[in-house]
Amino acid sequence: MMLLVFDVLLCVSDESGLLVHCISGWDRTPLFVSLLRLSLWADGAVHASLQPAEILYLTIAYDWFLFG
Repeated sequence: MMLLVFDVLLCVSDESGLLVHCISGWDRTPLFVSLLRLSLWADGAVHASLQPAEILYLTIAYDWFLFG
């Protein structure tokens, strides 16, 4: 699944978005998105200017607290 998402992210332009929805449970969607965001950050694909503490704060605040 992660490889499919990486392929999609490489093919889309900067203006487009990606909707991720895991039907197996509410906690799986933010977990998957958090792992994806951290993986892309570690590879330097997104948020390259952020420090480790900043990306952790962004991930927790955006993917978990704002999720509901």
